[in-house]
Amino acid sequence: MLLRYSILAFAFLIVACVPPDEIPSILVRDTVIDLLAETTSDDPKRPKFRAAELHMNTDVPENAIAVLQGRAWRRHDTGEPSAPVRFQLMVDHELVVDEAVVVAGRGQRFLVEANVPATTRDVPVELRIVRPTDEDVVGEWQRVTLEQERSRSRLTTGQGRNLLIIVADTWRADHTSLHGYERATTPYLDRFASQALVFDRAFSTSPWTLPSTASLLTGLYPNEHGLIRAEPLPHDLDTLAEGLAGEGISTFAISANPLVSPDRGLAQGFEHFDYLPESKANAITDRALERLDEHRPYRFFGYLHYLDPHGPYNAPEPYRHRFTDPAYQGRFRDPQALRPISFARAPDFPVDDDDVHHLRAAYDGEILFWDHEFQRLVDGLRARHLLDDTVIIITSDHGEEFAEHGLFKHGHHLYDESVHVPLLIHAPGRVDPGRVAHQVENRRVFHAAHQLMGTGLSPPAPDDLLLTEQPFPVLLHTDNQPGLGEDRVPEVAAIRDSTHKLIWWLDTERIELYDLATDPGETQNVIDDEAHIASAYRLAIETWLRDDERGPETETPLDDELVERLRALGYIQ
Repeated sequence: MLLRYSILAFAFLIVACVPPDEIPSILVRDTVIDLLAETTSDDPKRPKFRAAELHMNTDVPENAIAVLQGRAWRRHDTGEPSAPVRFQLMVDHELVVDEAVVVAGRGQRFLVEANVPATTRDVPVELRIVRPTDEDVVGEWQRVTLEQERSRSRLTTGQGRNLLIIVADTWRADHTSLHGYERATTPYLDRFASQALVFDRAFSTSPWTLPSTASLLTGLYPNEHGLIRAEPLPHDLDTLAEGLAGEGISTFAISANPLVSPDRGLAQGFEHFDYLPESKANAITDRALERLDEHRPYRFFGYLHYLDPHGPYNAPEPYRHRFTDPAYQGRFRDPQALRPISFARAPDFPVDDDDVHHLRAAYDGEILFWDHEFQRLVDGLRARHLLDDTVIIITSDHGEEFAEHGLFKHGHHLYDESVHVPLLIHAPGRVDPGRVAHQVENRRVFHAAHQLMGTGLSPPAPDDLLLTEQPFPVLLHTDNQPGLGEDRVPEVAAIRDSTHKLIWWLDTERIELYDLATDPGETQNVIDDEAHIASAYRLAIETWLRDDERGPETETPLDDELVERLRALGYIQ
């Protein structure tokens, strides 16, 4: 008890060092007018977001900020830069924004902001896309809004708990010693979990990063938030960071995954977003400790997205070869040999059992390396007297395949190895340690975080992580990803309950049904024997997709910088 009071005294001492009039406010953005939604087009032949001109009349409020986001792209890369596509905003016949976008490869994105003079009456507002006349270059708007900033008092240490959400990318649950795996891949996490609530059957909403991460940050299914391909998160969705910032909580994010970046719209609500593409776990931990030092006087929410254990499984020593067989002489001794393997089809060269065993062992070494870095992060929280007042939620965006169903990597299947992920909540004094055996969805991290932070922004629901004592069906979704290769898979949806799982390839009408009690590895399709169950589950998926769908409006190429980042990770050949 004395130690507890000492820590609290230390925390209040930190705050006392910051005079109240020097505590910076949090600036929160509110959308006043969605210009892209409110304007009209005179060209019925083109989609609205590609129209040459859009029009409306409106008054502009004081201190308005125009936020314009879009992209230019072409169907064929000529190897030469294009003539510029101009994206223009006119207000009361005055040119406010004139952004010239040159396409050097297949596509180029932009995001600009500009102050807009206030008006005292309705004035004409125009959006224009001016394309070069002699080139096959397309321009399209993704977001055009008028926004205002408002100040929110920043909460300080002692005014409530902090929150850290930690995502280890590509981490399947059955490769953790916490869940009974034969190798000691998570020795520190195993000890840490003794004081946490552990969910033994947690599932991500999708088997690849972008839709799954968006689900974590919004609480929505992929077909609800719309990030089922490679488009940015719609700006009108409320993210966890936006909700917490609106309550006066400081926010920061650190990501090593190229798909978790500001240009994907995932920075919404974060005051600081450190994008460290392809960095190893030690770099993420280093930056996290720096951010913790900066935020010590204040209540904070931090989102850490480690890329480890994502391929190519090249952890530093002594972790890289901790579990591998020194006698192995196959092609995958070089971690880069994993890159040519497609995400959606079997390798075009032989891969034998020794190769698979080596890949698993190298992957396990990556998990062990992350576990070491997680311990260093927790030690840093403890040294800064933050551990007892910080809710820590640990999970993954998806799993990884090792040819259980013929393929490697992830993103194409909804079998359990791709979507069964770890999930732990460490909240001393708020959540009792223990194990939860029934299945849950980790998109519900969004709701649990609001409840644990006391915001009141997430009313209780029957399938909440912290409330439910019974299993609810898990709904899963993935789709083809334009720009990530020609052989990405078509749309797939699945429903999983405590006894059965149905997987439905919507484009081909292929349907698989598995009895999980007798076949947890999902190897025997029993649809012919249990057609009545399959029919009911298919109807549930149809209803879910029909009622909640918010699909993407475009299927355009990725911008060139992201393509190169994804190529480095093996997503693109």
